[in-house]
Amino acid sequence: AESMKYSDIISFSPDGRAFIVYDKAKFEEMVIPKFFSHRSCQSFMRQMYLYGFERLRKDRRSDVYYHKDFLCGRPDLLQNIERNQNEDPDFYNMDAISPLPTSWTSEDNKSFSIIHRVAQQIRPQMMSNDENIDITSKSIHCAKFKDDLCKLGGFPYRLYLILINAECMNYSDIVSFLPHGRAFIICDRAKFEEMVIPKFFSHKSFRSFQRQIYKYRFKRLRNERHTDAYYHKDFLRGRPDLLQIIKIG
Repeated sequence: AESMKYSDIISFSPDGRAFIVYDKAKFEEMVIPKFFSHRSCQSFMRQMYLYGFERLRKDRRSDVYYHKDFLCGRPDLLQNIERNQNEDPDFYNMDAISPLPTSWTSEDNKSFSIIHRVAQQIRPQMMSNDENIDITSKSIHCAKFKDDLCKLGGFPYRLYLILINAECMNYSDIVSFLPHGRAFIICDRAKFEEMVIPKFFSHKSFRSFQRQIYKYRFKRLRNERHTDAYYHKDFLRGRPDLLQIIKIG
């Protein structure tokens, strides 16, 4: 970094146990193209997670990353850093998902109480037989829905809300839980980006959605039949009580 005069963009931390990207825009523009076949900071970050690096700190301009075997002055340890080659979990031979504890209610978790309320707003209109009702616009764009969505907690809660309402909102052919309930699948990226993301997020980008997926340590299934299927051990159909466990990695 010093010899190539970009140590103000990226360098090891003072103790040599982590590295810092000081300016992500310049890193993407001036450094990445010199060493990789792509020019995307998102692709770089995705590789970081695949090789087991952890993000220690994030602010508007800089990121700090760490791996126990990535140390300044110790190139001999690089051979220990391997891409995660874990096979997909054998979901269908796992025990059934344990039921929601009878002692737990939506009131035990503020964010899920909002999910419950929003779902109650959506479903009566969705089940209406009145063909003259524009179900999507009346339920999704109403002020109350938007207000509740703004109060909702982190990304996992919004994702769970998307999935539990997939059938009644008529987009289960676009995104849904897989039959075992331990992973979800996006069947049509283009429609998901166009029709689903804007209803629940402030952006309209699949890449931004996918970036959030990786930040929260969801893993992408390798099975060719499920090219856009993701799972997290604590993201389970019927277990909203576990959502609070899912944190940014």
